Amino acid sequence: MVKKDSCGCVVERKYASDFLVRRFYALNGERGFRLVTRVNLDGQRWFEIYRRGEEVRYKSSECPLVIIGLEALLEAMEDGVTPENWREVLGRVKGLQVNHVLEKLAEELAKVMEVEKSSLHS
Repeated sequence: MVKKDSCGCVVERKYASDFLVRRFYALNGERGFRLVTRVNLDGQRWFEIYRRGEEVRYKSSECPLVIIGLEALLEAMEDGVTPENWREVLGRVKGLQVNHVLEKLAEELAKVMEVEKSSLHS
């Protein structure tokens, strides 16, 4: 899916810094989103998933790894990439080394989205 920034310019995010600077999925005062869940990754890192219809947004700790991971994975999810391929998605982000924090983030996000998907179809 082609992403455009607030002025309508096409944005191609491929470097880790691109995902930090342009946060398309962060919840920034938009209305109508409901909290799905909050996930604690460890004692300091966390994220919350919000949903409005098919749109998904997040709030998170300001850990760059969490932000980059959420942005890359939510974009991939929107593009139809399944959780089985998320490690590959993270591995393609230039300047990002996949570590245990990102692996746990992907695992937890996949669980949240699976539960949410099944509740939408119930």
